[in-house]
Amino acid sequence: RFESEGDGGRLRMGVKTLPFLKGNIQVVFPALHAMMGIVNDLMCYFFDKIDAEIEPVPREEMQLRDSIPANKLLLLTQQQDFVVWVDAQNGGVELAEVTGALKMLKREMRQLNVESDEYKEQAGIKKAAEDHRNDLLKVKKQFEDEIAKLKQEIKDAPKEIAKLRKARKVLASSLYSKCELIFKEFGVERGSYHGGNFNGVNIIKLMLHSKKIMDQVTTLFEDEGRPEAKAMSKTLCDDVRELLQGWDYIFACIHEKDPTDAFCDDLQLAIDGVMKKWRELELSVTPKGHGVETEVTKQMKKFPGGIAALLEYWVEHAHQIGGKKDSLWRSQSFKKQGTLGAKRDLALRLTGTVSALSKVTAAFFGVRKRKKTAATIDADNVKREGRKESIAKFRSELEVSFTLADLAAYTDDNN
Repeated sequence: RFESEGDGGRLRMGVKTLPFLKGNIQVVFPALHAMMGIVNDLMCYFFDKIDAEIEPVPREEMQLRDSIPANKLLLLTQQQDFVVWVDAQNGGVELAEVTGALKMLKREMRQLNVESDEYKEQAGIKKAAEDHRNDLLKVKKQFEDEIAKLKQEIKDAPKEIAKLRKARKVLASSLYSKCELIFKEFGVERGSYHGGNFNGVNIIKLMLHSKKIMDQVTTLFEDEGRPEAKAMSKTLCDDVRELLQGWDYIFACIHEKDPTDAFCDDLQLAIDGVMKKWRELELSVTPKGHGVETEVTKQMKKFPGGIAALLEYWVEHAHQIGGKKDSLWRSQSFKKQGTLGAKRDLALRLTGTVSALSKVTAAFFGVRKRKKTAATIDADNVKREGRKESIAKFRSELEVSFTLADLAAYTDDNN
C-alpha cells in the first residue's frame, strides 16, 4: 500500500512513498504468489470433496442437501404449471376477462339510480363476478405463494448447511479435523490471516511431504469415510498428490538459472500436462494458473539468466522487515522513512557490507549448514522421484491431446 502524510491512515509495513517508475518497465510473473494461489485452490477443492462426498454427514444435514435439487425441480414444475394456468381459458385468461368486465360494470352502475331495479340487478351481477374473481385470485395466489416459498427454501438451505458444516468441522471426530492433524504432523498449518489459507512456507512443506501426507489421509478415509466413497476417496488423494508433486516440479524448474530453450520447452510440456489434469478435475483456471500456462517459459527464455533472481521474494522480505523500520523511524515523516529505508537497503547490498555482516554472523552465531545425512539425501531422492513420476504420468496423457506447445509450434510454422 502506498501512503502519504496527508491520507490520515494507520502506519503500514512496506512502501511509504510513491515509487519512481521509469519507462520500459518489464513485469516479471509473480511465481511465489502464483504458487500460493494455485495450491490453496487445490486444497480448497480437496476439503470441499471431503465434505461433499467422503465425510459421514448427520441425517439433518443430508436432508438439507437433498432438499436443494428436489426443491429446484419442484420449483420448475410449479413455474411451468403457473404459466399453463395463466394462459388457460378457465385460468388467467378468464381472470383478465372478469376483471375487465367488472371495471365496465362499475362505470355503468355510476350512471344508474341506486334505488332503481336495474341498479339492483347490476349489483347482483357485480357481486357474483367479484366472488368468481376472488376464487381465481386465490388460485393465482396459491401458485405465487408456493413459488415464493420454494425460492426462499432454496436460498436459505446453503446458509443452514454452512452453519451445520462449521459446527461439524470443529469436532475432533470429523475427517476435516483429523486431516488437519495429519497435516500438522508435517508442519503444515493454516495461517491465522488471509482467510486461513496456507502460506508459502506451509505450501512448500505440503508439496515436499505430499506422498506421506496423502498416504495417511487415504488410510484415514478407508477407515472412517463413507463406505460407498472408498474408491472415490483414493482417487481424490492420488489426484491431489500427483498435482502437488507436479506443481512442485514446475515451480522448482522456474527457479532454474540460465535455462536453455530446450529446458523451457520441456518445462512447457510439464505445465501442459498438469493443466490438462487441472481442467479434467474442473478446477477453476485463475489468472495465476493461466499465467503459468502461457507466460512463464516465455519469460524464462526472454530474460538473460532466467527469472529466478527477479521473483518477488524481496517484496516479501520488505514486508517482514517493515515493522522494524516503522519502530526505528516512527518519529520521521513518511517521506523521510521511505528515503532512510531505501538508503539502508542499498547499503546492505554493497559487497563490503555483505562481507562484514557474514563475518559478524559467523563470529557470534556460527555458520549453520544443512548436514547431508543419509536421511536427508534419501528425502531429497524421494522428492525428486515423486516429481518425476507425476510429471511423467501427466506427459503420457498429453499424447492424445493438443497442447499449447503444439499450438505455438503450429503458429510458428504457419506464420
